[in-house]
Amino acid sequence: MSTATTDEYGNSYTLYTDIAGLPEAQAITIAANVGLAPNLSQAPPNITPFGFSGVNSTIYPTIPAGVTAPGTAPAAGKFGPNDEVTRAEMAYWIIKSQFDETAITDYLASTGGNTVTFVDVPVSHPAYRYIEVMARRGYTSGCAAGTARRYCPDYISTRKDLAVFMIRAKMSNVFPSVLSGCSFQFVAGTTPLTSTLFPPGLTTNCATGDNFGLFVTGLQYFTDNPKVTGNDEYVFIQKMRELRITNGTNLGAANDGRNGTYTRGVVAGVPPIGDPGNLLRKQVATFMIRGFFY
Repeated sequence: MSTATTDEYGNSYTLYTDIAGLPEAQAITIAANVGLAPNLSQAPPNITPFGFSGVNSTIYPTIPAGVTAPGTAPAAGKFGPNDEVTRAEMAYWIIKSQFDETAITDYLASTGGNTVTFVDVPVSHPAYRYIEVMARRGYTSGCAAGTARRYCPDYISTRKDLAVFMIRAKMSNVFPSVLSGCSFQFVAGTTPLTSTLFPPGLTTNCATGDNFGLFVTGLQYFTDNPKVTGNDEYVFIQKMRELRITNGTNLGAANDGRNGTYTRGVVAGVPPIGDPGNLLRKQVATFMIRGFFY
């Protein structure tokens, strides 16, 4: 999909001064036009909808020189395409791609009102509405299980986090078992032809299997998204590529989208600022537009 860069009078459609020439500029412009990214007619024109002044300093006590603190609103007229996205902001992008504010209010009212799923996202939290909808619709179980569940809203979002949440949001109505939380295990050898599991060698710890796994190709797209036990994001990242929401960060040696890289992000713990697998604003804008609006 392409969009015009100027109107019939020659006025530029470019809404931000820092996106010119970027491959993602078109998706960012569409995001603004469909209401995901506030445009210049709004005050202030910032893409971070929560008025954050940066992430929690106890989580990220040191911000590297030249880096905008994750969660900080860009300067007026700028989008901040290379700024890192927090998990709170990611929730905003995903839910606003599916609901307007009135629909969010109605959904919350009809599913328990102002109840709280995560102890670190109280009703007073500026991102509560979006994170709570994510939880109630099964897109996320948070960052820590147990009696006191947490979401870690101030953590930087990784690209693997985004893949899981987005595919659940996009496809849970088609494959309900994608919300089941079943972990995947991979075994050596080939699954028999009579098996109900696909791709070859894929098993799950679910008694009846996970239907979502049945619709994922057996060909691994990305070398850094291996089919190994414990990689529960495997099928979600595969589906991101199958749906052409992303081609990854590298197309591979043959430049053909095989044996490329996705750049998943850190496996466990707090994602460090500047990690190549951290989600950027230009990336999340592109993923949302490709996934929900194309």
